[in-house]
Amino acid sequence: MKVFDVNDNNVNKFNKMVMKGGQRTIVKYYADWCGHCKELNRKWPKIVNNVRKSKGNGILASVPEHMIHKVQCDNSIQGYPTLKYIVSGVQKGPDYNGIREVKELSRYIKKKLTRCKKNTRRLRKSKGRKSKGNRRKSMGTRRKSRGNRRKSMGNRRKSKGHRKKLKSNSRKKH
Repeated sequence: MKVFDVNDNNVNKFNKMVMKGGQRTIVKYYADWCGHCKELNRKWPKIVNNVRKSKGNGILASVPEHMIHKVQCDNSIQGYPTLKYIVSGVQKGPDYNGIREVKELSRYIKKKLTRCKKNTRRLRKSKGRKSKGNRRKSMGTRRKSRGNRRKSMGNRRKSKGHRKKLKSNSRKKH
């Protein structure tokens, strides 16, 4: 995963990389004067650290307001901060409008920028499954606990009069 803080020195390199075929990019457009941007910029290093560790060949970029006109990818901005998912220089889907917390943003960025093959997903799911024998045992314990719960709830549901009849019937038998 590559991380760019776009400035005059690297804007040409960034433009070349973003325009490559199939290149996935998340671009954060921000303004220094914006209060929401200042808050997001405080969290951004943590997000970058979380995302940098993940596999993938995506690009995570920060573009300040004064550099927007130099960036060649989709840069139509309605407000700040704006997070866009861009593939080959063209925006795919709507702007991010979720919660701007480290956990949620990291999850969104990883989801968009990391590639996961279908075969590896199937293998991961099958590794976590229990064998049929273990599954039956665990289901048996669940049934037992549900049965106990039903019995106790059943006793609570019975009226007081019904309980008195049960008690009186049990006394007569002795």
